[in-house]
Amino acid sequence: MTNLEPAIYAMNNFNAVLGSTLTYMNQTNAGVPSGYALSNFGYNIYNGTMRNAIAHNMYNYTGSTLGHQVNIFAGYGNPASNFAGTVGLMGAMLPYSFGYSPFYTPSLYGGGFLGGGFCGFPGGGFMRSMFYNYGCFG
Repeated sequence: MTNLEPAIYAMNNFNAVLGSTLTYMNQTNAGVPSGYALSNFGYNIYNGTMRNAIAHNMYNYTGSTLGHQVNIFAGYGNPASNFAGTVGLMGAMLPYSFGYSPFYTPSLYGGGFLGGGFCGFPGGGFMRSMFYNYGCFG
């Protein structure tokens, strides 16, 4: 059986860029100042690619494609999709948050070795500062 997860991961990142580009074009056409539209564009791409990285991490450690499915159904490139995808991933990670070591599994507290999960404990993650590993909500 062929492993399609790398292709799904790549296509989801491509979809994040396309959705963010569409929102940027709609905002500039609607008269939103270009600085705000560009900032939203960057944030939307960042949110989508971070969600995809977490889903990829979930697959690597558990074999579950649930994270990718959540991202596909939530969509990309706008605040509603960002919210739905983020909350959906938090829910999708709950079964993997208990009973596994938080240092080696994708969880709310850290994915991979010493970090990379949503909250980024003990290091890295979605909600850490961009200047300390990677993160989104600083």
